[in-house]
Amino acid sequence: MEHVGGLRPLPRIELGPDGRAVAAEVEKPALEIKADGTVVRNGKVAKKLSADELQKLLKFITVENKFFQFDMDAVNAAVQEKQDAFRKQQQEQAKQGKSQEVREVVLDGATTMITVRLGGQEKTAGMYGVGEYSQWYGDAIQPLRQLQAIQNKLNSL
Repeated sequence: MEHVGGLRPLPRIELGPDGRAVAAEVEKPALEIKADGTVVRNGKVAKKLSADELQKLLKFITVENKFFQFDMDAVNAAVQEKQDAFRKQQQEQAKQGKSQEVREVVLDGATTMITVRLGGQEKTAGMYGVGEYSQWYGDAIQPLRQLQAIQNKLNSL
C-alpha cells in the first residue's frame, strides 16, 4: 500500500551546522494513512476510513488547506517578521513604562512533519512550534493556520 500521509515522530534533536536545532527523522511515522484507508498509529492499526472518508480527508488536506502549495521558508519568514514587529512593539511599550505581553519564542515545542504522496506528487511540509505560532500569528499567516488545521485533523483520527 502506498503511504499517503502522516506525522513523523521526532525522538531526538540534533544541532545543524548553523547551531539551530533540527529534528532527526525516523523511518516509522507516528501516524500513517494507507491508500486503502487503513490508519496506523504508532505501528498499530487504529481504524479504517471508508473510501468516502479518505477522499474527504484528502480534499481537506490538499484542496481546502492547499498542502502542496505550503512554502515552509515563506511561513518561517512571515513568523520572523511578526516576531520582529512584536519585539519592536514591546520595546516601545517599555520606553513608555507600559506593561508588556509575554510572547516571544517557543522554547519546547514539537516539530510537525507531514508527508503526502498522492497522484504522483509528494511533498513534506513541517515546522517547529506550529501550534504555538498558529495561535499567535495564524490570523495573519494563512498557510500557518492551514498547516495547523491539517495537523489537528490528522491528530483527531
